[in-house]
Amino acid sequence: MLTRGDVTGLKTSFEKKQTVLDDIVKERTCSEEHVKLWQVRKNQIAQSAQSKELDSVLHQTQIAIGEFLEGEEQLKKYLEHVVKKGMAVS
Repeated sequence: MLTRGDVTGLKTSFEKKQTVLDDIVKERTCSEEHVKLWQVRKNQIAQSAQSKELDSVLHQTQIAIGEFLEGEEQLKKYLEHVVKKGMAVS
């Protein structure tokens, strides 16, 4: 059972997390063209050990961000459910 204070706290935390998610999406959108340009340029140069290492680092970063966003989306859905349920009880 959630009290109004619990629901308010959850809502505030949810809003903060949403701000972080929005910032990540904004940053991803801003860097999208640069990533595409990098892909074009990368394909124009010979594959070296350094470029393969950079690709690996970028790939791991992409995976980590994707997992974070997926977890945040699941948390968002859960919190929305909890808040709706808490408001229905009030």
